[in-house]
Amino acid sequence: MLSIKSLLTTLRLARVSKSVFSCGFLAVLLCASLLAQEGADQFILRGNEYLGEGQPQKAIEEYSRAISVDPDNAGVFLQRGIAFGMIGEYSLAVEDFNRSIELDPGFADTHYSRGMAHERLDKLDLAIEDYSRAIELSPEYVEAFFNRGTVYYLKGEYDLAIEDFKRAIQLDPGYAKVYYNMGLAYRGLENNEQAVKSYTRAVELNPLFLEAVYNRGRVYYDLDENEAAIKDFKRVIELDSDYVDAYYGVGATCEWIRDYDECIKYYNLFMERAPESDSARVGYVSEHMEQVYSKKERFEGDGQPLPSTTPIDSLTVIRPGSGAKPPPVINLEDSSLFRRDKK
Repeated sequence: MLSIKSLLTTLRLARVSKSVFSCGFLAVLLCASLLAQEGADQFILRGNEYLGEGQPQKAIEEYSRAISVDPDNAGVFLQRGIAFGMIGEYSLAVEDFNRSIELDPGFADTHYSRGMAHERLDKLDLAIEDYSRAIELSPEYVEAFFNRGTVYYLKGEYDLAIEDFKRAIQLDPGYAKVYYNMGLAYRGLENNEQAVKSYTRAVELNPLFLEAVYNRGRVYYDLDENEAAIKDFKRVIELDSDYVDAYYGVGATCEWIRDYDECIKYYNLFMERAPESDSARVGYVSEHMEQVYSKKERFEGDGQPLPSTTPIDSLTVIRPGSGAKPPPVINLEDSSLFRRDKK
């Protein structure tokens, strides 16, 4: 029987932004298809073909047939676990990764894969254990450092997150998304200056990195660097006219600096473009517009503005379950808290 190490030698699984189990794993499967064992190989090859065609359920059936022929093949359990992950069956994925590790405990990628499944199951401590074991087995495993740092961030352990992000950067200096997540961690520590530096480096590496530009704008707002904040928000809008939070960002910043015409313009654009699922935030802004018009009237009448009552985070840090959408820096299902991919 081939071990995983001989079956999948020199491979590292790629981390993805929106789906834990995706294109990075297909590289593992492609390699495995070249090295599959006699007897089970026909099922493994067909399973890999199905995955390449985007049919993970059929792949699972083929891998199950391979396991019936060769029940001690650690590599096939890893592959089927990956397929289960691709259809969102993370508990079944963990079961297969557990069996793979029993058969071949020394393969770092299996621990890494199980860490991703545990993370999706919100078992963050177990995910950290898995990533740590992957690092023990492969000390330069940049993806494991990045993902462990991301989990530390989710747990609010920002210093530990930053340590891992810095190590990932040492191993891969051109890795834009680690700078972005490190910026989030610095924000957690209320170290806005370092957050700006991290976001800026992410944008230097990837000028189309919308989330980095947007979140840098939020930090500039907090630092009272209003022109820079507006510039970043408008840059996001240039790149993606449907990025509704950026319209709100411009509106809130303009309200703060008493540019009420621009404020009203961008609040209206926010309400026009926000999806139906964003009705709570639209309702909030709609009600707040009365205050904005009152401020505008008073300011134009005697030059004495009313104090602003809408800090920029009043909408963007509402937590899940409060009737408004989660903040763009937290939601694991969107693209703003990043996992590993190939930049």
